[in-house]
Parts: sequence; C-alpha cells; structure tokens
Amino acid sequence: MLAACQQEPGFEERYEDATKRIEASSKAIDAQLTPLAPTTAPTGGEGVTTAPVR
Repeated sequence: MLAACQQEPGFEERYEDATKRIEASSKAIDAQLTPLAPTTAPTGGEGVTTAPVR
C-alpha cells in the first residue's frame, strides 16, 4: 500500500539515473574494446587486404 503513496521520480532524477547508466555502459564497452584496438594504425596500405570487387 505504501508504494502507491510514493511520488514518481521527477524528470531530473530520471535523467541523472539514465545518464549514470549510459556512462557506465559506455565505460564497460570501452574497456572491452581497448585491448582489441591496435596500438598503431597501418599506413600506406600495410597489412591491409581487400577482397576483389565483382
């Protein structure tokens, strides 16, 4: 019964909560991708292979 009496969170509270969740998700994705990122980008086509275009 008490839950029905509580006021819904306002826009600011919902915005802050969503922002925190998005930032946490972004940091987790960055952490997963960081070890996979190459330390240097190939230049001049070195190490790049492409499939023939038909």
